[in-house]
Amino acid sequence: MTILTLPAITSSAPAPRIVRASLERRPLGEAAEWMRDVAAECCRHPTLSRGVVEYLQRQGLVNQCVLLAAEPGGPLCFKFIGVPTMTVMGRAWARQQIGRAVADADGTEFGDAMFASYEDAVESGEPVFNRIALDGLAAPLIYTHALVGWRDGTGRRAVLSCVQL
Repeated sequence: MTILTLPAITSSAPAPRIVRASLERRPLGEAAEWMRDVAAECCRHPTLSRGVVEYLQRQGLVNQCVLLAAEPGGPLCFKFIGVPTMTVMGRAWARQQIGRAVADADGTEFGDAMFASYEDAVESGEPVFNRIALDGLAAPLIYTHALVGWRDGTGRRAVLSCVQL
């Protein structure tokens, strides 16, 4: 179990100001059942494929997710941002992030820790489950996300983040 507590300030994009944030790595067994089911389905696919997207659509879970992808040698970039993340960070922030490198989206130690979790999911090939606590919003917020990452033979990378508020 890894616990990381850092000061975190969001970027200049219109978004809530976060005073304190913590990221705690937890066992995947503690994730909600739907997150474990998504992780299991994703692990059946050697790369992010249409099959994964169709599964998420059939289960009605697409809007619970964030998708990041990278071309060979390129940075992970936001491709899709679902409802939970937009609820916390705002639609304007989400629109500004699409196509933007995730490593550039925050610029704080907390953002770096989140990026490290995404990279860990890609490099390890194993699902990652984190509990995240944000303080400094209108009310403290605790949420979880399960991350599944892929790397194909050409060097393309992708991460699916399943988010539960």
